[in-house]
Amino acid sequence: MSGLQFVTAVTISGALVFGMALALFGSLKLAVARRLHLDDGQVRHLRIALNIALIPLVLLCGVLLDALGARPVLMAGSFVLSVALVSLSLRPTYPHAFGAILLAGLGVTALSTASIVLMPRAFFSPAETSASLNLGYVFIALGALLTPVLADILLDRVGLRRTLGAFALLALVPAFLAVLPQAEHWQIADHPGDSAALLAEPASWLAALVFFVYAPLEASISLWTLTLLSERNQDEREAGGLLTGFWAGFLASRLLVALTQHMGILSEVWDRWLVVIPPLLAAVVIGNLAGASHRGRPRAGLILLG
Repeated sequence: MSGLQFVTAVTISGALVFGMALALFGSLKLAVARRLHLDDGQVRHLRIALNIALIPLVLLCGVLLDALGARPVLMAGSFVLSVALVSLSLRPTYPHAFGAILLAGLGVTALSTASIVLMPRAFFSPAETSASLNLGYVFIALGALLTPVLADILLDRVGLRRTLGAFALLALVPAFLAVLPQAEHWQIADHPGDSAALLAEPASWLAALVFFVYAPLEASISLWTLTLLSERNQDEREAGGLLTGFWAGFLASRLLVALTQHMGILSEVWDRWLVVIPPLLAAVVIGNLAGASHRGRPRAGLILLG
């Protein structure tokens, strides 16, 4: 295996673990709440604290990435996430869980930032950044898709503490793989430019608005699906399966966009419609889910939302 192929393997493993982390808290939320004797309000406070912390953490990881390169940031993120999961499993108290969640946020941010920056080099080419990023997100979705199933199996067989330990071991895989490629294979494409000029571009603000809406939507669905479906009298296993359906839809859409972009099928006109139509569709589906009382409606709605 060449050095570049090793970088690709590291990027894929980082994306898988990032996807795992996206789905893990939602998959284990009810089990963690029972173990720590938390109510919905305390769980919400944990999530709000993590979301607020992610803003400075993303900026910090970006600075570290520019200063140190992708490999040390990726390895550090992998290790810190693993330590946070082990810490969460050891002491069942709310303050300790609060600290562990914030530590996990730092690890996930570092791991995801480095993995995403490596995707254009690891997949198609830096010249096909959008297609490469969409293909990379296929692996993120795959990690998120498999996590609820794996969590469900492990919780039944070994309990919450050992389940968190198993995911902590998985979180270390990118760090171990990152030791193998030589330094020259970690070079990433430079994108020089004036930040002030970038902020003057209307497209930059449109992209910022899209991400402002998209990121919390993804996080909210992965976190609150179990609560919503439990209120619809569905058990945790069935709800976990529907959460897997959401990530399956997410994976399929990313793969479709990546391949059509790579093959040149999507024109700029279609790119614009992809910014307009899916948010409208998502708004309709969320409104339908919020008002749904029928058990079958969330099944199709969550997959479509993905």
